[in-house]
Amino acid sequence: MQLTTPAEISLSVVVMAYNEEENIPHLLEVLTTYLDGHPRVCEWEVVVVDDGSADGTAAAVEQWSGRMAAVRLVRHPHNMGMGAAIRTGYQQARCEFVTQLPADLQVPPEIFNLFLPHIPECDIVLSVYENRGEGITRRFLAAGYRAVARLLLGQRADYTGTMMFRRELVDRITITTDTFVANLEFPLAALDLGAKMQLVTFTPSPRRAGESKVANSRRILFVFKELLALRRRRASKQA
Repeated sequence: MQLTTPAEISLSVVVMAYNEEENIPHLLEVLTTYLDGHPRVCEWEVVVVDDGSADGTAAAVEQWSGRMAAVRLVRHPHNMGMGAAIRTGYQQARCEFVTQLPADLQVPPEIFNLFLPHIPECDIVLSVYENRGEGITRRFLAAGYRAVARLLLGQRADYTGTMMFRRELVDRITITTDTFVANLEFPLAALDLGAKMQLVTFTPSPRRAGESKVANSRRILFVFKELLALRRRRASKQA
């Protein structure tokens, strides 16, 4: 029996960064090494969206882009939120397939090894955490978010932001949320369009440096408001 050779793909990796000066150099080192050495990735780019950082994040990325044209920096004039950074990065992506990584190194590039076996047969490959491995407060907040999102939207809400999908979906989907809810809005919209989906599971790594920007009372309230607004928009489209 003759075995088929997996197709080569071109891949845009969007990295969202906000005050990640300590993490971004190491992330770019391991990420570009991974992409350069992967036999299935024939062409690649890294699009770093600096979401209004107040530290040296942008300068660290510029050092890389100065010597490696495949690494690009896009800057927001001020902090606009993770959803806005995702929206900017996806729109800037030029390759056939798109994925994203956080700048905090909790999701290493090797996660792509779980996605690539399903590409290009699938339009979108989503992921869920097998074990988040964080403190009780963060686990409580995550469980609360998933429960509220499931109640409001009527669908599972545990997809992580780490996914891989066809670039053409970006031209068909408008991300309206400015928080990490965008990581739920986008795949739900893709599935509404009939995108062929596969699901994988993984365990993230501990944050290498710095602190999470997610868990604070103002952001939690804003996320709840975005979930309500997303419910209204989805209901109006389905009416």
